[in-house]
Amino acid sequence: MVEQINIDTAVAKDAHTIHQFIQQLEGITTPFGSFKDIFLYNLQQPNILYLVARVNDQIVCFISAHGQLLLHHAGYVYEIQELFVDEKYRGRGIGKTLLSSIERKIKSKNAVAVEVTANKIRETAHLFYSNNGFAATHVKFTKSITH
Repeated sequence: MVEQINIDTAVAKDAHTIHQFIQQLEGITTPFGSFKDIFLYNLQQPNILYLVARVNDQIVCFISAHGQLLLHHAGYVYEIQELFVDEKYRGRGIGKTLLSSIERKIKSKNAVAVEVTANKIRETAHLFYSNNGFAATHVKFTKSITH
């Protein structure tokens, strides 16, 4: 049986599955209530894109990109914040398909660039992005400011 892959904009009912994906991606546990509030808020923002890939109506991949006007680019730049493929579906080109889909949406918004940051331990992700046309041009530093 050939699997039918459908690419859709994420909707509110996708929150639970995407929450599970993000926890797996980041190796963290977060309260669903807080996650859902942010997710629903972000669904309403015109410069935040959430896409899912579905196989047989089941979400198997999620990608998000946030756009902002940046002075040093003199235009909109979108940064991919998350990309997660369910482990059972990796290596089938679904992540690449979803990445191409979000790049088309970003291009249609007249953005000047798309960026991605991947944790330095995710060497497979680095290779994936490199193989899909991204260049490692920056180093990112992070500092937690939680109370």
